Amino acid sequence: MVRYWLVAVLVVAGFLLWRRLARSPSRRRPQQALILTLRLADETTSHTVLHERLQRVDRALRAAIEQGREGEVEEPVAAGVDCVYTCYGEDADRLLDIAQAGLRDVPLLPGSHAVRRFGPPGAPQERTDF
Repeated sequence: MVRYWLVAVLVVAGFLLWRRLARSPSRRRPQQALILTLRLADETTSHTVLHERLQRVDRALRAAIEQGREGEVEEPVAAGVDCVYTCYGEDADRLLDIAQAGLRDVPLLPGSHAVRRFGPPGAPQERTDF
């Protein structure tokens, strides 16, 4: 008798989990991306200043996108004086608007840009220079 109850509980739990995943926003709409390449310094900038700017950008970007519940931000990838962030959400245009507002007070050098990807890798993309 106990085994039947255990099986019944597992079946119900599995069904509820499946139903929740089926309703998840990432399954209903294609995941779009915003890839930000941010030039935070030039070759003459000290590592201390670069590190401070990177922390400032990281806090501003995460606060704008994650706290606004518009998507998620992956860990940045440093490439010399550039820093690359990839953000995922339901609307790449909205992610760009939020990122621009969040980064308004951060000094970005020429060469900084954003690429909006409208779907999975290989989907159409648009570039926006800052």
